[in-house]
Amino acid sequence: FGRKRRKVSIGLHDADKVKPPFVYKAVKEFTFTPLESEKPMTMAQILSEHPKGIDYAHLVEKGKYPLLLDSNAEVLSFPPIINGILTRLTPQTTNLLIDVTGTSAEAIRDALNVLCCLLADRGAKILSIETTDGITPDFSLREMKFNYKKCNRLVGFKLTEDEAAKMLSRMGHDYEKGIVKSPCYRADIMHWVDLAEDVAIAYNYNKIPNTLPDFPSIARPLPHATSRTLVREAMLGLGYSQIISWTLSNPELNFTKVGLKPEEMATAVNPLTTEFTAMRTHLLPSLLSVLSQNTHHPMPQRIFELGLVYDKNGKEGLELCALSEHSEASFNEAKSALEALLLELNEKCEMVPHKVDSLADGRSCVVKKKGAVVGYLGEASERVRRNFGLELPVAAFSLRLWK
Repeated sequence: FGRKRRKVSIGLHDADKVKPPFVYKAVKEFTFTPLESEKPMTMAQILSEHPKGIDYAHLVEKGKYPLLLDSNAEVLSFPPIINGILTRLTPQTTNLLIDVTGTSAEAIRDALNVLCCLLADRGAKILSIETTDGITPDFSLREMKFNYKKCNRLVGFKLTEDEAAKMLSRMGHDYEKGIVKSPCYRADIMHWVDLAEDVAIAYNYNKIPNTLPDFPSIARPLPHATSRTLVREAMLGLGYSQIISWTLSNPELNFTKVGLKPEEMATAVNPLTTEFTAMRTHLLPSLLSVLSQNTHHPMPQRIFELGLVYDKNGKEGLELCALSEHSEASFNEAKSALEALLLELNEKCEMVPHKVDSLADGRSCVVKKKGAVVGYLGEASERVRRNFGLELPVAAFSLRLWK
C-alpha cells in the first residue's frame, strides 16, 4: 500500500500513554524525542541527522512538517518519518492506537482495514475513532456490479447465476441481483474481472474445459525471434549457459561497481526497494552478479544473457553479453568465442584495441561494425572482480545486436 511511505505510512502507538482528542496539523518546527534517539531533536535535525529522517526527508516539505499530537501536545508521530518515543510499544503494551496517513484516501482506508482485520483475527477488539472525515475504520462492504454471463465468456465455462453466486460465496463475497458485496479487506478487488478471477479460483482452474480457437490461424515466429534463436543456439553450442536477470537495476550496480562514471538512467517512479530503482543500461553488471552468487559451484563457469537494455529515455535495445570464469580465462578465449559467434551469424565486425573502463588495461578491444562501436571484449579488471568478490580471471564480450 505504502510505496515506501510515498502513498501511505502507518504508525503503531501505546494508547495508554496519550490522551485524546488528537490533532493532525502542519507546523514550521517542533522539538521532541523520536524513536531510536535518547535526546530531543527538532524536526529539521531529525531530517538531517536521524537515520529514518535521512531516508525519508524527500517526502516532506521544508517548514511545513506534518505532526500528530494528543490533547497535552505530546507527539505521537511525525508522519511519514518517525514516531515519538512517548508511545513506543513494549511487551507490556495492551492497547494499540493505529494512525494511518498518506496522500490517497482510498489507500489509507484499505491499509487501515487490512491491518485492523489482521489484528481482529488474532483476538483484538477493534474500536472506532471519530475524525473530521467520519468514523474510522469503516468496515462496510464494497459493492460492485457483476454480470455472470460476461464472466462465463471471459473464463470459458457455463455457470448459471446461482452457480456463480455459490462460487463467489466460497470466496467471501455476497451476491444478489447483479450486485456483489465484498469484505472491506479485499483491497485487490478493483474491477469486475477480479471477481471473475475469484469465481474461476472457486470453480477450480483445472476443471475449466480446454477449447480450440474458433478461427483458423497458422503460427510462425516473428523475424526478430528467429535471429534471437540463432544467437542462443550458437552460444549454447559454444558451451555457455543462458541466464535471465532483472531488467531493473540501480546506479551503484549499473555504473560504480563496474568502474563506470554514473550517467542518467530511466528511473522507476515508485521503486519498492533500493536495489531496483532504474532500468539497466547494459548487461555486464547482471552477469557479474550471477557469478558472484555462484562462486561455490565448480569451475569453469560460462554464462550469457540475451536481454533488453534501456537508454535514459526508456528506449529499449537488445544486447548479448557473455562471461567465462576459470583459472585460465583470457582475452583470447573471449575473442575466439566472439569470432565463432559472428561466423555463425554471417556478420563481419572489426576488433580494435581500445581502453574499456570495466576491462583490464592492454587486454581489451572494442567491436566495430561499419565504423560504429557495437560492443567490446576482454578481461575484467582486478578492481571490478574485487567489487563482485570474484577471485578467478573473467573473460567477457558484449554485443549490441542489430535488427
